[in-house]
Amino acid sequence: MLCLTPHCSPPSVPQAEVQAEVQAEVQAEVQAEIQAEVQAEVQAEVQAEVQAEIQAEVQAEIQAEVQAEVQAEVQAEVQAEIQAEVQAEIQAEVQAEVQAEIQAEVQAEVQAEVQAEVQAEVQAEVQAEIPAGSKEGQRRV
Repeated sequence: MLCLTPHCSPPSVPQAEVQAEVQAEVQAEVQAEIQAEVQAEVQAEVQAEVQAEIQAEVQAEIQAEVQAEVQAEVQAEVQAEIQAEVQAEIQAEVQAEVQAEIQAEVQAEVQAEVQAEVQAEVQAEVQAEIPAGSKEGQRRV
């Protein structure tokens, strides 16, 4: 039966129960929101750190490879240049030495031949000019 008089009070839900339910809902919402924000921040921070580390590692590897490649190329070029210079210097030295030796040999041979020829000719001429019976002819011979 329903009570319609002012003395009757509507059936009431205990206030403690309402307060507990409200508090539980608020706490659940707050906790869910906090958890979502924390998770989003953590995920963003982790992703940023991972990306930064990967980028740094990739950059370091690329830089190391490029540096190694450049160093190898430069070393090869320098080595080739030095080798060419040294080879040219040695070739010039050896060529100069050989040329000097050959020139000295040829000059000595030619000088000896010319001297022998000239001496023979002069001796023959001088001998031809001196009469066979003279004192000079006997002394020279």
